[in-house]
Formats: sequence, C-alpha cells, structure tokens
Amino acid sequence: MFARIGHVERDLMPRVSAKRQITLPIDQCREVGIGPGDEYRSFVADGRITIVRKSAGAARGRIEP
Repeated sequence: MFARIGHVERDLMPRVSAKRQITLPIDQCREVGIGPGDEYRSFVADGRITIVRKSAGAARGRIEP
C-alpha cells in the first residue's frame, strides 16, 4: 500500500502499537470481507501470523445426539 505525500510515494507498513494492536490495510480487509466488529482467528506457522475471518455460525458449539 502506498500513500502519496507531496511528490513522494511512501510504503505504509502497519505498525504494532504498545498494546500489540495492528491496523489492517482497508484494501486487504475489503478483499477478504473483514469489517468493523467482525471476529477472526489467528494462527502462527513458519514464523508468520495468519488472520482468518470467522464464518457465520463458526462460534457455535456442537450438539451431541
């Protein structure tokens, strides 16, 4: 993601806040359908963090017959 500041383009990298919060780029959120208030899951593998939006009903428990 780039921002034009004057005549210079700067790469906007999200930064981790003191509370370990990250602001996700809006274009990426739109592409995967993440909106304000949505719940997500995060996973760590091979030194990378993956964020996945929870689908509707994913938080419901399983009912045993």
